[in-house]
Amino acid sequence: MANARLIAAAPELLEVIRICLDAELARKKKLLPGAPATTYTQARIDRINAVLTKVDA
Repeated sequence: MANARLIAAAPELLEVIRICLDAELARKKKLLPGAPATTYTQARIDRINAVLTKVDA
């Protein structure tokens, strides 16, 4: 039953993931190069992109 709910929610979940990616990219533009927050932000961007790559494959 949980799988069916997850599948039904998939389009909305993907939209939320893309919104999060846009927010992280915008945040990255505001950070100073080399700042620790830049590294953490890039790590989140990489994780989001990895998920989206799996979905699009």
